[in-house]
Amino acid sequence: MQVHPTEIRTSISPSSAVWLNTTGALANNATEASHEYLKPLHITFQYNRSLPTRGHTTALSCRPPANNYDAHSFQLSDLKQLSCWYNVDEMYLYIPALVVLVGSCFSQDTVRYNATWDSLDTRPLPQWYDDAKFGIFIHFGVFSVPSYRSEWFWSHWQNGDQPEFAEFMAQNYPPNFTYQDFAPDLTAEFFDPDEWVEIIQASGAKYLVLTTKHHEGFAMWPTKHSFGWNAKEVGPNRDIVDACPLSQSMKLVPEASPKCLSMKPVPEASPKCLSMKPVPDACDLAASVRKTDLHLGLYHSRYEWFNPLYLRDKANNYETQTFVDQRSMPQLYELVNSYKPDIVWSDGAWESSTYWKATEFIAWLFNDSPVKDTVVVNDRWGTDSDCTHGSYVTCADSYNPGVLQARKWESALPLTNNDWGYNREASLSDFLSIQELLTDLVKAVSTGGNLLLNVGPSKEGVITPIYEERLRQIGSWLQINGEAIYATKPWTHQNDVDSTNIWYTASKNSSALYAISLSWPSSGQLTLGSVTFTNDSEVTLLGNNGALQWTNEDDVVRVQLPDKDVVSSQWAWALKLTETQALIQQRAPRKHGFEPRFYPRVQERLSQLDKNTPSHRV
Repeated sequence: MQVHPTEIRTSISPSSAVWLNTTGALANNATEASHEYLKPLHITFQYNRSLPTRGHTTALSCRPPANNYDAHSFQLSDLKQLSCWYNVDEMYLYIPALVVLVGSCFSQDTVRYNATWDSLDTRPLPQWYDDAKFGIFIHFGVFSVPSYRSEWFWSHWQNGDQPEFAEFMAQNYPPNFTYQDFAPDLTAEFFDPDEWVEIIQASGAKYLVLTTKHHEGFAMWPTKHSFGWNAKEVGPNRDIVDACPLSQSMKLVPEASPKCLSMKPVPEASPKCLSMKPVPDACDLAASVRKTDLHLGLYHSRYEWFNPLYLRDKANNYETQTFVDQRSMPQLYELVNSYKPDIVWSDGAWESSTYWKATEFIAWLFNDSPVKDTVVVNDRWGTDSDCTHGSYVTCADSYNPGVLQARKWESALPLTNNDWGYNREASLSDFLSIQELLTDLVKAVSTGGNLLLNVGPSKEGVITPIYEERLRQIGSWLQINGEAIYATKPWTHQNDVDSTNIWYTASKNSSALYAISLSWPSSGQLTLGSVTFTNDSEVTLLGNNGALQWTNEDDVVRVQLPDKDVVSSQWAWALKLTETQALIQQRAPRKHGFEPRFYPRVQERLSQLDKNTPSHRV
């Protein structure tokens, strides 16, 4: 069977994936000779809707559907041409740049996934997520109003399982006060989405995840399925998520004709001269995110503590799915179609994924949704999917196993002592220090994970100074050491065999190894127990110029660090090692009785990672 030139159209839809089987090149134009079907290529176009104003380029990634071949990404720096080279039989794909902007491409159908976990788990992980490494979680809702102890306030108070919540209410609110009475005080009066995004960008995070609805059921967007329990109708009286850039909402404001103004001594208009002029309504977080290169994620709780529909299904032993059909699923489709997130972060699914119709939704998400090529999902879709299925796994709050896993994973970590929402009682000692945060970040990235760090804004919509300080501290460290974090892969030894304070990452093409030390040695020498140097080896300290001196004696590498006073980085330090045997060496640890801290299938994953493919799924 052959592909004829007439089948090659002159345009490609943004954010589309197509399959093409070919043995040769499409060469210097799209009208040359035909080519036989042979090996599948998976081509993904990532498109920024605000490309002219956002100032960065559209990326084309060409990759196979399995972890078998090398692939390279190229940036479209101008609109003249776009080429993608592929290391299979010396073939390549050439497309005029004009093709990237409009239309559709080859007639070959895209791969489709069935509504089963076995099928959904074969979908390659979009490259952007693995490269990002660091994201920010935002817990914001009615629970931000009492801001006492936990975002589970309503549940603890209503169920009486923790008496201090009832005591708090008795001391601060009248007897007939209900949880719904908190909602009007969620004013978000100082909520500035541009300020939030600036702080998040300053942290070095590459994505953010916003709670659109927590277990209390209060929606932060004007959902059609909330019976008035949402931020547009009570509290902020605005859509906190907001998709203004995609379908600009309008509001009416009074406007006076200049001819009707009198001076009294200030201009004043007669009410008869006022007309109502439509102007763009305020755009919130999604709009601010799309001005940047951040990826937007939306958290959605599947269940709601006290929703009568859910309680009815529960009473029926989940043999009915009224809540799922009338509330949960419609809201998920609404969120994806309205806001087009790159992450759908599910939570609160403490029943079977069959009850929640999870695979049905994810199959639509991967096959037919407006974000089918870029979106990722976590694992919290049911008791049978936790730590098992999804684009990546989160397993449990603050999960950080410390060893390489067979699956891509993420650590969702609260910045305070297990408080996700704003807690008025939190003291400085309840916040993780910058050293603790960097330890979690480095450990996660070294072992193949991402870190999703949570902050809880106040009811006024403010990221308070202590949260902001921590985020800016991480960002200042990543400005210097980001090369050792972003777009890296795990190395054979994640943790040094001689020091628990040294963690390793490697560049995607294995040209460099990074040794990140979480402490500064008092001797001024850093000892590396997992690497062996050659005469051509070079060591540099990220943030500082010049090569460092080193010795390799008795099978131990010692690197002489510069004077700490002249070092740019703080809190943790990253060495860049090049031209070493470290990148191919997998020698046994020297310590007697030391067991390599690997989980099953890790060697298989390392082998896949070394092939430098976009998907790190095995």
